[in-house]
Amino acid sequence: MQYSEKLAWLERWRKQYRESKAVWDAAKPVLGDAAPESGLWQAHWGCFGELTTAVAALVGDHHGNLEWYWLENDFGAGRGKVTKGEETREIKGLGDLLWAIELA
Repeated sequence: MQYSEKLAWLERWRKQYRESKAVWDAAKPVLGDAAPESGLWQAHWGCFGELTTAVAALVGDHHGNLEWYWLENDFGAGRGKVTKGEETREIKGLGDLLWAIELA
């Protein structure tokens, strides 16, 4: 798969996350904060987790970079870093994420 195709899949994945988060945030005042082990949380975010797994396979992410970018790096807001040899890069956007994926 070409770089541009991988980037397009990552953009679709990020768009779905933003839409899912907006729905989740809008429901909080009515439903409260559901715990990760709740059925509601699993139904909503479990689907996004499955999408993450599928997109990871499509773009060749065999090391959990997408999951890390979502859960630990807050879609780049966490400013996590990846090092390859002498180069360390802050992973703050999808282009950076794709760079990290293609390291392996």
